[in-house]
Amino acid sequence: MSWNLPPALSNSASQLINVFANGPGPGPTSLVSTLTSNWDLLFTPPISHVDMAVDPRVTDIIRGKKLRYCLCIDTKQWHLFEQVALPDATLCIVNPDGSFVEQDGVDWNWPTRADFINYLQKTFGQHQTMHNAGAAAFEQVSPDEVKVTSSGIWHLAAGETQGTGGGYYYETWVRKDDDWFMKSMRLERTNWYMS
Repeated sequence: MSWNLPPALSNSASQLINVFANGPGPGPTSLVSTLTSNWDLLFTPPISHVDMAVDPRVTDIIRGKKLRYCLCIDTKQWHLFEQVALPDATLCIVNPDGSFVEQDGVDWNWPTRADFINYLQKTFGQHQTMHNAGAAAFEQVSPDEVKVTSSGIWHLAAGETQGTGGGYYYETWVRKDDDWFMKSMRLERTNWYMS
């Protein structure tokens, strides 16, 4: 087995081996001084990738935009969706088996923000809805991209018909200037019940 050690650690390992094999030798080098001067190198695990912590200001912006997403749909203020998603944002809603939700021959898979909003206006514009976004996990992919997974519950009232469902949102958000916008959204339904 061979070890690919960084040069500083490789030199420290050589020093340690030399100290163990031959004693401290002349000069100030000793096992204790070699260990203490290289402690971080010896006892810090190697980094295989760099984890980027998500700035809390970014998570606050995205959470606020997710609330606005819910408000746009539930209050029928469709124009506000411009503040949430990019014009070329892709949005889809899928069943537990991964197939697109389908209604009246239309797959719920929209290639643009406008297509998504136009469909919602026509289909749900007259219905009462309530969307609740739950806990979210954030992953910084790059300085300008964050992936978000969050839970969601929604309710629908269409005349005498009531519906409730839940699922998980898988989203990609990107930075544009000093703001963040949804680039893609995949809502995976886990349940949907109509009465």
